[in-house]
Amino acid sequence: MSRSSETLAAQWNALVDEHLPVADERGIWRSNALAAPSDRVNQGWKLHISATAISAISTLRRCARVLNSTSLRWKAPTSLEDVRRLNMGLFHGYSQIGKIITVYAVDSATARSLAALLDDTLAGATGPAVPFDVPYRRGGVVYYRYGVIDPLLWVRVGERDVPALRSPAGELVPDVRAAHRAVPDWIEDTISVSRRRIARRPRLPEPYLVYEAISQRGKGGVYRALDLGADPPRPCVVKEGRRHGETEPDGRDGRQRVAHERRVLGALAAAGVAVPRVLAAFVRAGNQYLVLEQLEGPTLSTAVAENGPYPVEWVAGIGAQLAEQIAAMHSGGWAWRDCKAQNIILTEADVRLLDVEGACRIGHARELPWGSPGHLPPEWPDPRYAVEHDLYALGAVLHHLLTGRLPGAPGPRLASELALIVGGLLDPDPHRRPTAASVHAALRKLTIGG
Repeated sequence: MSRSSETLAAQWNALVDEHLPVADERGIWRSNALAAPSDRVNQGWKLHISATAISAISTLRRCARVLNSTSLRWKAPTSLEDVRRLNMGLFHGYSQIGKIITVYAVDSATARSLAALLDDTLAGATGPAVPFDVPYRRGGVVYYRYGVIDPLLWVRVGERDVPALRSPAGELVPDVRAAHRAVPDWIEDTISVSRRRIARRPRLPEPYLVYEAISQRGKGGVYRALDLGADPPRPCVVKEGRRHGETEPDGRDGRQRVAHERRVLGALAAAGVAVPRVLAAFVRAGNQYLVLEQLEGPTLSTAVAENGPYPVEWVAGIGAQLAEQIAAMHSGGWAWRDCKAQNIILTEADVRLLDVEGACRIGHARELPWGSPGHLPPEWPDPRYAVEHDLYALGAVLHHLLTGRLPGAPGPRLASELALIVGGLLDPDPHRRPTAASVHAALRKLTIGG
């Protein structure tokens, strides 16, 4: 952690200690007070205040001035790292993105007046959209939903019990975080001034029709879509970079990451690297979108899971193609930093490289760390060794293809000439790892038996 990051973390901790003294021993939250047994209510209105890891301190300070003048319960994450992890949507669930401050307003009149006051107090504040909540105002950071506050009622759904709402008819209904479910049908919504709910999938301009979400997280989604402007219509992939999504300490958010990926894809294609073709790029509702050709074929990770591990001859052939692509990338002045089986497509003709969002220019030592578990060399995250990071990750991929496991996991010992190449790539000393070009030459020699 840098000195500036440590300073921000200390500022957050001081604010939390001052305003939210009650710790939740089972979770990440700090609250201003615990509910007395007689004060507990099963359901009501909840306001959510969104913030990025950068804007969270200012947002918490401004909210505290308003909320401390009320008798309402409210909470926020214990640490700034918890804020960052919430906004990723990976550790606590996609529906929790942006829910940095939660206020339990309970009744409609309180929720409406407090939402207006907080919206005014937080004018100009920034934060990611809260999935499935209703925004109080378009462009603001105050969101709300009607749901369970203190889980006193439960209902069985499948094989588990979930918190439930009680309808006016007395029926127990699961409290679901999903599109258009923020306010139950039996509740009149008199709070929002925008009357706009967050959809699960983006509505893109013609001719692109999104029909399925492949993945969702804080920085954006990846969707399957149809390009209806092509004749005949063609399938494509749409990558979304959300405004304020997973904002990093350097200020870059999901929108800027996708814009960066577009530039990288153009540079890599010009260098002869086999990456998806960019069909279009545009901004919609403040978010950046990238339309890519849909590549046909499994990822290497899927292939290994279904058919691996693979024989030496096959791995040498695929490895030669992959090393050739990485060598071209390095010759073009770029380091991938996310080489892994999940990011490699096995088409009928060749291998294609996916997800170059974290790629950086070689020699740019100020880049934030990037990489995936199981593919990180001992020197990571030292940015001076971005090329050597790629070489180690290439070795990890080849090891995965040969054994079905990543390096370090229990498994069979490698015993072949290919094993020596893999071992060189996985050398703990980054200076001793062979270049991608030399690996390509060595693997090519193995495949032709020369």
